[in-house]
Amino acid sequence: MIIENRDITICISSLNDGIFNADLSKKIGYIVCHQVTNGKDYSSFYVRHPNVRFIKSHIPGLSISRNTLLRLVESTYAYFTDDDIVIDEFGIITLLNKLKNSNCIAATGKVIVPDGSEFKSYNSKERFLSLKELARVSSVEILFNVKMVKSLHCAYDERFGLGSVYPSSEEFVLLSDLSKKNQRILFSPIVVCTHPPESSGMEFYKSDDRIKAKGAMCRRVFGVIKGVGALLFFSFSKWPRYRNEISLWRFIVQAFNGFLEIK
Repeated sequence: MIIENRDITICISSLNDGIFNADLSKKIGYIVCHQVTNGKDYSSFYVRHPNVRFIKSHIPGLSISRNTLLRLVESTYAYFTDDDIVIDEFGIITLLNKLKNSNCIAATGKVIVPDGSEFKSYNSKERFLSLKELARVSSVEILFNVKMVKSLHCAYDERFGLGSVYPSSEEFVLLSDLSKKNQRILFSPIVVCTHPPESSGMEFYKSDDRIKAKGAMCRRVFGVIKGVGALLFFSFSKWPRYRNEISLWRFIVQAFNGFLEIK
């Protein structure tokens, strides 16, 4: 095992056959939380990667997987990613050095798609992110100082994320918790991975559960009073994205259902 003595660990969340797509080729320590819900035996795959630590779990949920990895990491820094990501090792190490030389608990970089274009629009300048800007951060953009995260007793809220009651926004909830504890998050325009052009986060309007997740997120992050304003702002500002799929009124109603559910 070549994990614990490294400065950084790559922490991969994988589900069932997705493990076959995981990028395990980099010269960095790995821990993989492999959630198996289909009854298959993947032990032959595990033994082909002796330098990777596999944690098998039968409990679904992305945030559950992330927290399992968070508990097991013994390096100071970690990059939490998924099994459909191609890691840019040079970018990860470059961003890691930025994080080491900052007084920040996390650093975020950029993601590209296979044709080399940016996954979304990014600022060209390095800077610290505001709470509002943290809402745009994707989970696979973040390097954490996990020792600092653990010392603050912070973790992913397991009510959020794929496979949970509210199937999105888990990274924003965690980053906002860290920000509220006066921790800074750095952005640097460094490419850390390649991601497929589609993302579940882009389809936040495709089901009632996903819409409710946005309402629950607003209350969880901003509280009741500010959360209402955040919910309405999100609903109106994103309307051009979902106007051909669902009415503005129905979106707001479903978002408020999630807002009222969560405590």
